[in-house]
Formats: sequence, structure tokens, C-alpha cells
Amino acid sequence: MFTKKQLLMWCLIAASYASSYAQTSNVPNWYTMMQDPNVNYYQTIEAYDAYWKGKKMPPNKEQRLSDEYKQFFASMTTAEREAYEAVFMMNKEFKNWRRMVEPWVQPDGHITSPEEQDAIIEAQRKAQVALEKGQ
Repeated sequence: MFTKKQLLMWCLIAASYASSYAQTSNVPNWYTMMQDPNVNYYQTIEAYDAYWKGKKMPPNKEQRLSDEYKQFFASMTTAEREAYEAVFMMNKEFKNWRRMVEPWVQPDGHITSPEEQDAIIEAQRKAQVALEKGQ
């Protein structure tokens, strides 16, 4: 579970990347969607999956060292490589965003706000204290 400070840190990092990537015209819609606090989680996942359908997913650390990826990167122009690296970073942010919000997704796709999360955590804390006092 993430603390409020960690969540804030990830939001600030995402916002800084968003502003730097907003200058390019090739920002995927799923990246823009995940920046919206009122986004529907399931629609964002669908947009992400649709974007990557038929495309080569960014590699993990081991794959980046493989001969196949070295050849793939070598075949790119500098501009293509920079664009791919930008999407690579956005993909990492997306995976972190997904991991962070997944526990807070409601059945309709709504992601509980930080305020709602705090209220839930506080209610659970009070219930735990009451339970401990009752024993």
C-alpha cells in the first residue's frame, strides 16, 4: 500500500513527464487518460491494450540487453529512438499507475480519490482499535 507521500511523489513525477511529453504530438491517449483523476480505470486499460495491439512492447531489463533489441534499436533513426524511449518511459509510468490504483478501483471503474482512501483507511484503523480494546 502506498502512503500519501508516495502517491503525491508519483503524481508529481507523472506531471513532470506529462509536461515534457506534451510538447510532442505522439502522446498516447492512455497516457493522457491516466493523468485525469476522474478517469474510468477500465476505459484506460482498454485504450492501453488497443494502443499496443500489433506493436512491439517496450522491453524489460533483460530484453534490452538481448541481441534482438540491440538490432531493433540500431535500425532506428535518432528521432525514432527518442520517440520510442519516451513511450518506454510512459509505459513504465502506466504500469506504476496501474499497480497503485488497482486496489482502489470500484466495480464501475471509478478510482477512489485520495480523500476517500483516507476515510476508508481511518475507518479501518478505528475498527481495528475497537476490536483490540474489546479483546
